Amino acid sequence: MTDITPINSQPAARIESPGRTAAGRTEPEASASSRVERGADRADTDPLNAFLQRLRETGVLRVDLINDVRSQIEAGTYDTPEKLDAALNEMIDDEIVFG
Repeated sequence: MTDITPINSQPAARIESPGRTAAGRTEPEASASSRVERGADRADTDPLNAFLQRLRETGVLRVDLINDVRSQIEAGTYDTPEKLDAALNEMIDDEIVFG
């Protein structure tokens, strides 16, 4: 593994610091109107976030109900024997119908 060949035969270009040309001259700064502010735009490519955003916009997502269930889970009062029985019965019914 002693023979390492370059990827291309072109010599590497010199990287200049921002605001300087290859001859060392300083370039004029961009005006405030042409500057792009970092963080001004944002693209979210997560499909789950896009789906949740659409639900929020349509009003289908019941944030109040979600927050209520979260509070019950954190307090340890959400899981009750009645809810467990209902969930098990629903699973059994689904298995009979779809199984």
